[in-house]
Amino acid sequence: MKGREVHRVLVPPPMGAKPYDGWVPCQPVDYKGDRIQVTAHIDEWGHVLERWQFNETDVRWYKLEKYDERRVTIKVERKTSVG
Repeated sequence: MKGREVHRVLVPPPMGAKPYDGWVPCQPVDYKGDRIQVTAHIDEWGHVLERWQFNETDVRWYKLEKYDERRVTIKVERKTSVG
């Protein structure tokens, strides 16, 4: 996705999300300079999500969208076996 802008849309916590290593999340810091823990996940529909943990009680989930001419949700292609 080089050269394309990524938007993060705040979403409610997913029912089922599993870790995903196909996306390298950013490494933001808060206003005090402390690193915010961000991990990548995929939900049950294949959307790429980021889980931002600001502290023990403040956890936010963001769905990633890329922007070129229009916004498109970033999804993981699912491969199914034939036969």
